[in-house]
Amino acid sequence: MQIFVTCSECEKDTGRPADAFLAAYYEDRVVQLTCSRGHRTALVLQAAKFQVLLESGVNALIDGYTLEAAATFAAALERFREFCVEVFCAHQQMPQPLFDQMFGQMSRQSERQLGAFMVLYAAQTGEVYKPNQKIDEFRNAVIHKGRIPTPDETADFCEMVFQAIQPVWKLLLTDYMAAYNEVMTRDRKLRWGSVPDGTPTSSIYASLWSYPAITTFKETLEVYKKVREQQRHIPIYKSR
Repeated sequence: MQIFVTCSECEKDTGRPADAFLAAYYEDRVVQLTCSRGHRTALVLQAAKFQVLLESGVNALIDGYTLEAAATFAAALERFREFCVEVFCAHQQMPQPLFDQMFGQMSRQSERQLGAFMVLYAAQTGEVYKPNQKIDEFRNAVIHKGRIPTPDETADFCEMVFQAIQPVWKLLLTDYMAAYNEVMTRDRKLRWGSVPDGTPTSSIYASLWSYPAITTFKETLEVYKKVREQQRHIPIYKSR
């Protein structure tokens, strides 16, 4: 994955960055770079795992990799439900060691995670969460049967996943904001551990998924295509 970045140390020294480029980040969601002035910095992405996967899926779809886009959106939905479970448990003030021990028993089994999510959702909202069965059917065809979907089929699937995430995400941001921030802060602190001691570190926000303001996947896709076009001529960062 890549994100537009500048050197924060240059901005402190001169008020403007020496370089602006697209830099890569991976599982830890941390960008480590050295600018042309020799500043070594680290930028910790302010994004949950499901947000990163959604953005990766959009990139794959734009580039024509429909199977990869569908698989990534399916993974994003699973990681979102995992995120919700942690937020609901944080809202109930479950101690983190207890949560880690409990979730460790289901971390590799998506059906158990879905069950935990559905129970907690019902307990918190007083309503029954009803998964979209079409999402599971399409996911299974792609993941387990190796079906390669068309762009239109993939876009429709991404829309279904987007609509499954959107209302629950807004619920977290309105009724569970304190727990949401607690989980995000804890995640960010854990990822800071990958940064070498003494390296100036700051946070950077995801460009597209920092807040679920857009209401449909189609809108999101069009916005992101414009972002990609704007970034087309930005140099790619190469490690120095």
